[in-house]
Amino acid sequence: MFTLILILLVVAIVILTHFVVTYLLRNDIKIVGITIGFVGVIIAIIVFGIAMGSFTEYVAGELEFFYR
Repeated sequence: MFTLILILLVVAIVILTHFVVTYLLRNDIKIVGITIGFVGVIIAIIVFGIAMGSFTEYVAGELEFFYR
């Protein structure tokens, strides 16, 4: 369940970043728009890494049943 919430959070971060950057670039605020774009991508990568780590631990826990 935690992994699903984190994946939804990644999707929300990407969509929010897209709309904010698009708005800023249309209004000629390029430096701030590019900076927010980079920050949004970095945050999405970090959250996605946490989600994959959580998913890996879940699968390892489920597969541990077969090694007993």
